[in-house]
Parts: sequence; C-alpha cells; structure tokens
Amino acid sequence: MILADGRFIILSERGRLILANLKPEGFEEVCGVQLLDYPCWIAPVLAHGLLYIRNELRLICLDLRAKPPP
Repeated sequence: MILADGRFIILSERGRLILANLKPEGFEEVCGVQLLDYPCWIAPVLAHGLLYIRNELRLICLDLRAKPPP
C-alpha cells in the first residue's frame, strides 16, 4: 500500500484496488474495484498523478490527475 493525499491506496493480493482511510479505530474503505487477477504482489506506484498497478500478466495505468471542467 502507499499513502497519497492523506489516504491509502491498496492493491490486494487478489487484484482489488482499494482507496481507504486507516485510523486507530480501524479500516474504512472509501471505494474499491476489482481490476486484476491473482497474484498481485507488487505495490502500486504513483508518479505525476498516474497510478500503475500490475500482476504477472497485465500492467494498468490509471490517470488520477484532476481534469479541468469543460
């Protein structure tokens, strides 16, 4: 997992990408989506607003940069 903008970005071993808050009281999932298949053993990488996640066969890049209104 990595920390970005006060929240944790977690890629589970089974390929679920989760945005979460971690507090002393416990884990609070903000949102999550299944993106890859097992096994996902590499930590996510965030660079210049682009999030990279991968498993043995696929590499996915998600653009998290803010988009200007049309």
